[in-house]
Amino acid sequence: MADEIDKRDFLIFSLLRISGAAIFILGVAITFTDLIVRGGFASIGIPLAMAGLAEALLAPRIVRRLKG
Repeated sequence: MADEIDKRDFLIFSLLRISGAAIFILGVAITFTDLIVRGGFASIGIPLAMAGLAEALLAPRIVRRLKG
């Protein structure tokens, strides 16, 4: 039983980190490439990259703290 809970927690933390990294990469791509507009779109890309970074680094810690 505890092993299943640990596997689920590991999966949740991994998904949070992976999705945060993906959002960060998308934000960097929007900032520096022609993905949305020619020359990059920093006003959208930088906040998106920061949100992805925050999710990747902070969300697993917050979830762990809330879980107790």
